[in-house]
Amino acid sequence: MGKAGYVGSSGAPIVWELWRDSAEKTEYAHHRRPGAFKFLEAGQIYELSEDKLVDNNWSAPSASGCGGGLSFLVDPIVNEQLGDMTAGHNTVILENTIYVSAAAAVKLNDDMG
Repeated sequence: MGKAGYVGSSGAPIVWELWRDSAEKTEYAHHRRPGAFKFLEAGQIYELSEDKLVDNNWSAPSASGCGGGLSFLVDPIVNEQLGDMTAGHNTVILENTIYVSAAAAVKLNDDMG
């Protein structure tokens, strides 16, 4: 795999199934925030802010190719540092702001700014 090491690949991707449903029964369910919804630019742009998405049940494959020809030595070290990568031992929390609009509204907003 060359000089760079990898965790996940196109053949074995890391997949996050992000949820914000209040019915989700996880230790992070109390962190659920539905976000704030606003119309901007006379309703041409929709903003969803303060949103929080969680997946605490994802897994990842072991590291591979780290250290090039020495990957047989380096990969186990990387895996030890990463810890347990099986489902149920990892949590991802994504806090974000999303803007949705037609391209014409974005261009108009850019031209005015």
